[in-house]
Amino acid sequence: MAGTDAEQAEKALEAANEASRTAGRTFFLFLLVALYFAILIGTTTDEQLLRESAITLPLLNVGLPIVWSYAIGPWLLVLLHFHLLLQHYLLSRKLSAFDKIVQPLYDHEREAFLNRISSYPFSQAWTSAPESVLVRGLLRLIVWVTFLVIPVLLMLWAQARFLPYQHQGFTWNHRIVLSLDVVLTFLFLWPLIRWTGKGGHIRQALRWIGTTAILITSVLIAVFPGERFDAVPWFRTIAEAVFDSDYFPFRRHLDIREKTLVAVPPSPELVANFALIKSVEEAYIDQATGLDLRGRSFRKANFERARLYQANLEDAVLTNANLCKANLDGANLTRTDFRGAKLAGANLKGADWINADWRGADLTGTMLDGETFAEECP
Repeated sequence: MAGTDAEQAEKALEAANEASRTAGRTFFLFLLVALYFAILIGTTTDEQLLRESAITLPLLNVGLPIVWSYAIGPWLLVLLHFHLLLQHYLLSRKLSAFDKIVQPLYDHEREAFLNRISSYPFSQAWTSAPESVLVRGLLRLIVWVTFLVIPVLLMLWAQARFLPYQHQGFTWNHRIVLSLDVVLTFLFLWPLIRWTGKGGHIRQALRWIGTTAILITSVLIAVFPGERFDAVPWFRTIAEAVFDSDYFPFRRHLDIREKTLVAVPPSPELVANFALIKSVEEAYIDQATGLDLRGRSFRKANFERARLYQANLEDAVLTNANLCKANLDGANLTRTDFRGAKLAGANLKGADWINADWRGADLTGTMLDGETFAEECP
């Protein structure tokens, strides 16, 4: 090997390894953010979504409402994803230049340079350093899963987990960020980065099929009750099969049964005093600060036997919700939509229900200011 060829190969190797280190750091940061976002999604509860609870961001020690974490988190993830892909596009150019320089060399010379390439999985998968086809295939699978599958699944998971909040603005925010990431990644950026090989037309077709399937899932199937696309019978059937069955862990509505749901509970001392004179329930009814749920959507929500003392549900939508034996003593139900709701055995004593819509609601056994409708739900 001539001295000039050796110098060129050495420089190309150094440039490729330096780019690998930079890309590796970006990859590590991306995985950390993805892990944090996955923990956020996995630990989110329906009660947190109802209360719009604040969570503390690690390191920054700043409280942020969970709904805004779901709004901002996907954008941060997709920006890091783009940065990751751009870093690896630059790395792929360095690796391509290195590969072209070492390919004409004698076998033992080429092998010596390939053995010195960075152990970073992407660099190993892109070059012909691993002699084993199986090893090279596993490395490419690792790259494919972490670069393409994980970001898409995380954003779909975030959208699905947030559906019970039933807010069009936030849901469309998830759809937009997912669509942007999928289209730019699958159709533009990844084709520039991937390793060369046969079957280009097949890969292109698979990218288009995958992109279309993801967008259909996000826009037409991952919908919450009452949304426009939920009115399309075929898509609603699929959505109900996925989100409203016992076979999948996802729901499109809140499920908060048999819990006391107030904004500020009475102090323990006050509860103890009421327990001696009246009852613990009276303490909550008289002294608790109710949740502010004005204008919120709770279609098909399950509040069976829940205690929503003094809750402000003005202009809220509870169509087809389950409020069987729920306690809404002192609640503000002005213009609340209860169409098709199950309120059998519910306690609405002291509630203000002016202009509430009760059409199709089950009110058997419901207590309204001293009046009790016949029978109660089982």
